[in-house]
Amino acid sequence: MDACRSLIRVEMGGFFDAPDVACFRAGLEQALATLDAAPNQHVMIVDIRDMKVQAQGRVADFQAIFAEPGYRSSRLAIVAGSSLSRTQVKRAAAGREAAYFDRPDDAEAWLFGASHLLPAGVASGGYRASSDQIGSGRTVPSRPVRD
Repeated sequence: MDACRSLIRVEMGGFFDAPDVACFRAGLEQALATLDAAPNQHVMIVDIRDMKVQAQGRVADFQAIFAEPGYRSSRLAIVAGSSLSRTQVKRAAAGREAAYFDRPDDAEAWLFGASHLLPAGVASGGYRASSDQIGSGRTVPSRPVRD
């Protein structure tokens, strides 16, 4: 997280179970509570390059979280590369506006005003899709580290 720029940086990887989704929600709430930005004025980068295809129940869980008005970011950038989970992420964040990128640097530049980085034919407001995830103080994996 970069509190000075109201940026929440998220990495999502692996396969999620119900406790992982609960940790995600708690982390998101904690990250939002530490920002000085007005509600919904933060920006978010979600990196799903290491995410596995998820069970439909988990996709529905994330969709419920992202549908909550208090969690919406003003801009959402998804770093997906060629991730197979891109379609599921679009479903999980139905109704959100987001832009997809192959590289985190391009996603961050777009969040802070580089609209020329959007794919050809896409309006500067982004295009449909997305998902989010949390970081607090730094990029944090979406799942607890297990030895």
